[in-house]
Amino acid sequence: LNEDSRSRANNRTTYVTKVSHGGVRAVRNLFFRGSHRGWLVCQNPQKMFTRSETVIQDELGDIVERWIEFHQEQSELIEKSGLLLHILEENITRKDSFVNQRLESLGWRQTDNKCGYAFREEDSERLGHILDRKLEALGTGFVIHYGKNLFFVLNCAATDSATFIPEFSLLLKQTNSFCGVSPAFEDIFELKQYCEIARIAADYGSIHQRIKEIETAALP
Repeated sequence: LNEDSRSRANNRTTYVTKVSHGGVRAVRNLFFRGSHRGWLVCQNPQKMFTRSETVIQDELGDIVERWIEFHQEQSELIEKSGLLLHILEENITRKDSFVNQRLESLGWRQTDNKCGYAFREEDSERLGHILDRKLEALGTGFVIHYGKNLFFVLNCAATDSATFIPEFSLLLKQTNSFCGVSPAFEDIFELKQYCEIARIAADYGSIHQRIKEIETAALP
């Protein structure tokens, strides 16, 4: 394949090449974020490929590229959420100077206002991972599964609240779930105490107020 000038061209149309020991093969170049990642190859020792067969291979190539994109996005989300999970579990402390540098590389500045949303235990167990991508599509934040609760840590400074709050409220209504929200904070190392505040507030949610703020929750 490497000897064919078309083998790395940014062309998402299947092309046909001859095989040295006989027959032909249909090749679809695969790309991810502008970089060549491989080939989807179908070999036929008997006859030429029909137009309909190459069209099908084009479609299969699109599916493979979407799978690569999805897999990469999932890996990145796991990496980002994992950093915050380590902070929650106190495996990472202020002594670890790389944390803020890592967060800033992800677009989170130290001075950004952040807040934590916590779903009730029963909603976290019932909905599981269904909410993960839905939440991350709504605002600039990360989903964390910690203990028996699902937490969503939102970067308020990078999120349009005028859009986020109505869409988030609609999602809660559609899933018949409730959550608590913490006050805004800047220091990421205070994440655990603010998530705990949100967790307590979540237990006071109702159909009349699906997002419960800690100021109106009766703290023990």
